[in-house]
This record gives sequence, structure tokens and C-alpha cells, in this order.
Amino acid sequence: EKPEELVEKYRDLMKGIALLTFLAGFCYTQLTDIEQEINGLLTYDRQPKVPAEEIARIHREMLKPGV
Repeated sequence: EKPEELVEKYRDLMKGIALLTFLAGFCYTQLTDIEQEINGLLTYDRQPKVPAEEIARIHREMLKPGV
């Protein structure tokens, strides 16, 4: 998976979460890749697949208080 694809999938996930007005928080459980799953934000050896600033920007856009 290309970094751009991962960012778009993550953005779509955050859009869905941001629409849940009753939600007070969430936990992203796929932080790193493991042997049988490669959908983490970090590789198996804990290297970022995308810049952390990209993820932070998505959070700032999608998870603004009162939006």
C-alpha cells in the first residue's frame, strides 16, 4: 500500500468517527504492522509509513471541538 493510500483510508476513518456526535474518544488499535496484518501506521520495525504531521493534520481537521 502506498503512503498516499494509507493517508486517505485513515482520513476516511476519521471522517466517520468525527460524525459520531455521541463519541467522547476512541482508540486506534492498529498502530504497528504485525506478522499477519500490514495495516498499521508504523511498519513492523516501527518506522513511520507516513509523516506524523499528516496524521496530526487529519486529527486537527476532523476532530475539532464543537464541530
